[in-house]
Amino acid sequence: MRLGDVPLVPYASPGSAELAAGVTAAAPGHPVLLLANHGPVVAAATLDAAIDLAEELETAAQLTFLLRQAPAVALDAAAVAALTPPGR
Repeated sequence: MRLGDVPLVPYASPGSAELAAGVTAAAPGHPVLLLANHGPVVAAATLDAAIDLAEELETAAQLTFLLRQAPAVALDAAAVAALTPPGR
């Protein structure tokens, strides 16, 4: 696999300093990151190379979840409330 180790960046609110810090800490030396409850971040020299990495990550993730029988991890009520616009 070309992915190597794929760091999992802990969940933080979208656009937050905590999310930026997690990405900054995990990114060096890794062309692919997985942001908990957000999704993948892929970097490559060309669009085709990035697409190939993203597809490989998707296949590896699907196999991992199937083989481990891992349940999805949902956000807790407080995190959902923080992302929900007022009045909804």
